[in-house]
Amino acid sequence: MPFHSAHLNQESAQISSHSSSGGLYSSRVYRGRFEPKLKTGFDGFCALLGRLPLISAAQAASVASLQHMGSQLSSLMATAGTSRADYTPDGPVAQRIAAVTPYFPFKGVPKFYDIGGFLKDPTAFALVIEVLVERYKDQNVTSICGLDARGFVLGPPLALALKKPFFMLRKKGKMPNSVVGEAYSKEYAGNDALSIPRGAVSEGDNVLVIDDLVATGGTLLAAVELIKKFGGKIVECACVVELKFLDARGAMAKKGHGDVPVWAMMSEAILTLGGLKDASIPSEGYVDDGEAH
Repeated sequence: MPFHSAHLNQESAQISSHSSSGGLYSSRVYRGRFEPKLKTGFDGFCALLGRLPLISAAQAASVASLQHMGSQLSSLMATAGTSRADYTPDGPVAQRIAAVTPYFPFKGVPKFYDIGGFLKDPTAFALVIEVLVERYKDQNVTSICGLDARGFVLGPPLALALKKPFFMLRKKGKMPNSVVGEAYSKEYAGNDALSIPRGAVSEGDNVLVIDDLVATGGTLLAAVELIKKFGGKIVECACVVELKFLDARGAMAKKGHGDVPVWAMMSEAILTLGGLKDASIPSEGYVDDGEAH
């Protein structure tokens, strides 16, 4: 049905009332339809979400909800600070993320850090991606590689934010049309091998590697060797958590990959939330089976 000017003016007023300098969207009405358009001032999920399609006025309320979320995120970032210093390892933003990232005894490991803690906290999860975007937005990245399996959670939102291709390095036998690398010792027990999609890396590509945690460095080392095999260069191996006492960097250097930088958002020094000790974390009935991970 025709969209009369009175309706158009009313809708314009509604849209204008939802706009804010800290929100994710600027907006306009075009030919009777509401067009949300991402602002460029907020680096976190602005680039991640891309440009939304046209929607009707009846859906403006749901968009307003997203705008409110964006305003909250912007306010949080303003509180935490937006300088690079605030995104440093174990810094103010990292401490906010660590506060909701518990550890549990798991598979015989006394402190197994569970990123599920910050994944279920939208603000903390958004901050994780914001830190990574801030670190790599101005670097010469060709593509982003996520390691099996938690790198598949962290890599895609970062790749969307940076508008870069994403590819997976999966465990052997899990992916078609792939090349399998050399076997490696897993962080805690046993051996495994990674596979890379054919054509994922070309000579001279600058690849950013993403995973949730680096311990002994066995998985990272396998990833680095596969990427280098096809002529790729490693921009950095980025992780949310690094267990520094296991010295993954030293292990990389001993294997001839001392040129590969490793960066982590948090160390075990600030990860003090015991999943079995904190009353706010449901854990009744949990018992570690102690089997090798």
